[in-house]
Amino acid sequence: MIFLNKAAGATKYYIYRSTKKTSGFKKIGATKRTVFTNTKVKRGKRYYYKIKSVRTVNNTIKSKYSARVTAKVK
Repeated sequence: MIFLNKAAGATKYYIYRSTKKTSGFKKIGATKRTVFTNTKVKRGKRYYYKIKSVRTVNNTIKSKYSARVTAKVK
């Protein structure tokens, strides 16, 4: 489960994931909440996540990527 900090004016968040530390990030989902559950992970594998906030006024993105977060599946 990924917990997000609420961004001012954001109406949803795009979640990006990679198995590499600095490249290869692909969009894996979106949420309107400040919680995202990533179900397609493999045990023992390390994943890196970044988030972008979205403001739906004129359907524009967004923010810059968030700071990278690392998670290892147990």
